[in-house]
Amino acid sequence: MLSGPTRLIRELWWVRRASWGSRMGRGSAWTSYLSTTVNARIFINLPPGVNLL
Repeated sequence: MLSGPTRLIRELWWVRRASWGSRMGRGSAWTSYLSTTVNARIFINLPPGVNLL
């Protein structure tokens, strides 16, 4: 039961870390594109109600 939310939190942590990297100016365009793609994949693939956890 915890595997879904835990994996989601871990992926969101990586996205947040990637956005920190873009703010520091290291490959900002690619990093922001990558984090946006990961965010879109997470929210598109979430079953209804999972985002309420």
